[in-house]
Amino acid sequence: MQSINQKTISSIAHLGAFSKYFFPFGNFLVPIFIWVLHKKYPFVSAHAKQSLNFQISLFLYTSILATIAIMGLVVLGINFGTLDEFYFSTGNDFVISNQSPLFAMPFIVFLGIVLILAIGIFALEVLCVINAAMKAGEGKTYQYPLTIPFLKLEEAEKFFNEFYITLIDYDEYYGYSKPLIQFLNAYSYEIMQTAKILTFQKIIDYLSIYDEQNSIIYQKYYQD
Repeated sequence: MQSINQKTISSIAHLGAFSKYFFPFGNFLVPIFIWVLHKKYPFVSAHAKQSLNFQISLFLYTSILATIAIMGLVVLGINFGTLDEFYFSTGNDFVISNQSPLFAMPFIVFLGIVLILAIGIFALEVLCVINAAMKAGEGKTYQYPLTIPFLKLEEAEKFFNEFYITLIDYDEYYGYSKPLIQFLNAYSYEIMQTAKILTFQKIIDYLSIYDEQNSIIYQKYYQD
């Protein structure tokens, strides 16, 4: 698992999305700031990129929905504006005239669909952001749904995160948790840099040399 500091920072990269309700574009600025400041740590960098990709995707989806809603309301509104009567009577009767009492139904249905989609996007964001922050707090990666990968993970980041999670699985199984965690936290940056130039077998050897106590885990991973 990642160190407490890295896990906390990664969680903030996700929860920072809610900062947009306190200052403009906070959902973009927080993960960007964390990514730039901690880009040498693949775990933090990957989470910050995932958070930023999700927020950009949501912004795109919301913009498309808003555009469709405005165009639809304008078109339906022009037709709706031809009503000869449209008012609330003193008896609380909602009166819609001009040929049929269902004349405004397309307008109401369209407005309802737009509202449901908007609520759905909001609920999706809240649930996914909280889930992502919890996963980051546990030292795990998270893949947002319906996300366009505007910022792609570097090969070293992909390798390190996948390799790291698999090692942790073996670590929990074999019970070598504390020494392995300390080692990976201490050499996360070196492992990422090494992954850029070494073959997989050499990386296994590299890890085994630096952490002889847990070399069996690395070799077991390679054999499987």
